[in-house]
Amino acid sequence: MLEKIDLSKKIDKETYKKTEKEQSEKLGLLQRQLKEAGIPVMIVFEGMGASGKGTQINHLIQALDPRGFDVYANDKSTDEERMRPFLWRFYTKLPAQGRIAVFDRSWYRQVTMERFSGKLPDEDLPGAFHDIQSFERQLTDDGMVIIKLFLYISREEQKKRFKKLESSKETSWRVTKDDWKRNTEYDRFLQICEEMLQNTDMDYAPWTIIEANDKEYAAAKIMSCVADCLSDAINKKSLNGVPKEKEVPVRSESFKSGVLSGVDLTKSISKEDYKKEIDRLQKNWNFSTARFTACGFRLCWGLKAGMQQEKAEPSKGLPATWIQEGIRYTRRQLLTILNGFITISGDSGSICQKQAILPYSTAPGTGECL
Repeated sequence: MLEKIDLSKKIDKETYKKTEKEQSEKLGLLQRQLKEAGIPVMIVFEGMGASGKGTQINHLIQALDPRGFDVYANDKSTDEERMRPFLWRFYTKLPAQGRIAVFDRSWYRQVTMERFSGKLPDEDLPGAFHDIQSFERQLTDDGMVIIKLFLYISREEQKKRFKKLESSKETSWRVTKDDWKRNTEYDRFLQICEEMLQNTDMDYAPWTIIEANDKEYAAAKIMSCVADCLSDAINKKSLNGVPKEKEVPVRSESFKSGVLSGVDLTKSISKEDYKKEIDRLQKNWNFSTARFTACGFRLCWGLKAGMQQEKAEPSKGLPATWIQEGIRYTRRQLLTILNGFITISGDSGSICQKQAILPYSTAPGTGECL
């Protein structure tokens, strides 16, 4: 696919200056309209090494009010980030309504550069693509505008730019051994990028290929593309108006009773039996959590409080659900459930690999409980 892209495209200086002036004015106006409309925007820059992502970001943001955007340069994951789902660090950088976030490299590093280096096994690739698709779909369904730009240059142009960067002491640090390896194995990395583009080019978050051999042509195309996408988002917002709040479905009387309607709240346990049972379960809990932490598993559990319940209090290292009647029975149930859950999961070697319900900003690290 990418090998058929015409990288010889160029633009003369006069046309470039005219386009830059027109699109800069348009982008400044669109940014103010985005803020008024409360539309969040994410602009993702991906592409080949030395394709000019940083330079093009600088061109783009010159037309914007610096108070309304943030730029994130994403390098390798930190130790803390590697303990969590790989999309966690991007959830923490999501723009607020009316703001713009620009990403110099993004979550696609996982399925391109890290896959090339062997850090992402092939058997984990479908899951990573699914996570990215779900991530972007969730954001766009909530009103986010995602603009994805892939800057493409030829092997010869990349090699030429690497040598130019290395010739200067001020920029030689930017070229690494991994960069040269991707240039040497250009075709393999190109195939990885093509597979990434094919699996993540969705109607709600499409890719735009930028022919970046000529920097001025690339800059003009990027500014025009971003302006068109922002203009389209504002037009859709004005046509549709402010989205209505989701209506709660009205259920008939026959469906109002749920699973809790048959729960027996009269159950209780004597103090003596409670003490014996809680001591036994506590020993199992301590043993299970030690195995759980050693294996590096993640665990999340939640408690839903009823109208007659007090706030949870810790006791012997566990949260307690305090109810006016049946307090000991409730704690014993919780310990039994958690002990069984961890023991079974520890023996089988798998536990909560997907954390779809838990907000990523509060996701526990490896070996942690939340």
